[in-house]
Amino acid sequence: MGMELIERIRERAYQLWEAEGCAHGRDMEYWFRAEADVSSEASEPDNGSNQASRGKSARTDAESDVKPATSKPAKAKKS
Repeated sequence: MGMELIERIRERAYQLWEAEGCAHGRDMEYWFRAEADVSSEASEPDNGSNQASRGKSARTDAESDVKPATSKPAKAKKS
């Protein structure tokens, strides 16, 4: 795996992590999801768009693909 590819995966994983509220302990999940995203981008035909627009669309994809983090359940009232 080339350094450029690793850096793209790292950036995508960071975007996913931030989009889900910086949850800890899920680093491998974000890495594997980022790998899948980057590999699918590589398999898509290049329609002449530049690198900057692809980076912007990746962030948009991250926001739409990611489920929002859930809040902690409310504590039960003592009776």
